[in-house]
Amino acid sequence: MGQTSYLLLVIAAVLLASLPSAARAQSGLWTTQVASLASQSEAEEHVARLREHGLDAYWIKSTVPGGGTHYRVRVGRFGDQTEARAIGERLRSQGVVQDFFVAGYKTVSEPATGKEAAPDEMMTRGQRANESVGALPPDFVTFQDKAVGYSLDHPSSWRGGAWSGAKRRSQGADGGASFKSKKDRAFCNVIWNKLLDANDPQKHDNAALVDAILKSMSSGADAMHLSELARRVESGDEQIKISLDLSAGFHGAADSDTPDFLGKAVIVRCQRGILLVVVFYAQDAPPTAAANAEKIIHSVRAPE
Repeated sequence: MGQTSYLLLVIAAVLLASLPSAARAQSGLWTTQVASLASQSEAEEHVARLREHGLDAYWIKSTVPGGGTHYRVRVGRFGDQTEARAIGERLRSQGVVQDFFVAGYKTVSEPATGKEAAPDEMMTRGQRANESVGALPPDFVTFQDKAVGYSLDHPSSWRGGAWSGAKRRSQGADGGASFKSKKDRAFCNVIWNKLLDANDPQKHDNAALVDAILKSMSSGADAMHLSELARRVESGDEQIKISLDLSAGFHGAADSDTPDFLGKAVIVRCQRGILLVVVFYAQDAPPTAAANAEKIIHSVRAPE
């Protein structure tokens, strides 16, 4: 069985299983700060280098009374301090960063004036202009599963589409799609499963769901290894979004000279069910592959 089919099977099985009902209290979100720089250009360069490692890096502008303006480089959004600290320790041990500390993540609802802005408010000018008019990135197209209602954007060169009814039944899912790119040496899988009140944190636990998915993905015959690099949780009135950064190795990985992959995933819990989108790209893939994966994940819209 290839790595794509393997991922689809294990994820579908996890989502169909009963989810633990004991919700864990979340005390807030945290992030890992890895640098504080004097100029925006330095911060942007530092963020670009971190993103080459598949990290969800960003910068924020902060004015310190008596200390001037600083551009702080940070990685990820985490449900607790332990996760944020673990990522910092790993990056330091690998020589990716020199030092780090764990900081509270500022939510969008907090005033921006005189405070650090939330990561979503600190996109590059190109990203902000793109989003402000609802435009697609160059060479991207929108895929929508009209039967379910979810959608995502992907490079127009990627081939694939929604599953047929027979394939949905064979995978044990209520909806799904697959896309693949030989050029980017990457693939994307989508799983949709119905689950009433899936966005209710009192009924279904974020951490237990993610941990079960990761455990299943890493235990397959084709998986050499799978590691979680970062986890971010965003809670809203209508949905809970869990974003993941991953690294993995697959036996017999096609279209690549290396079995090592980096990945990004998003799990969206809405009232009607759970939507999961996973994108993996080979570590020897073109530089555009990481950016494309990030754009795909960022564009995911769950059924209303």
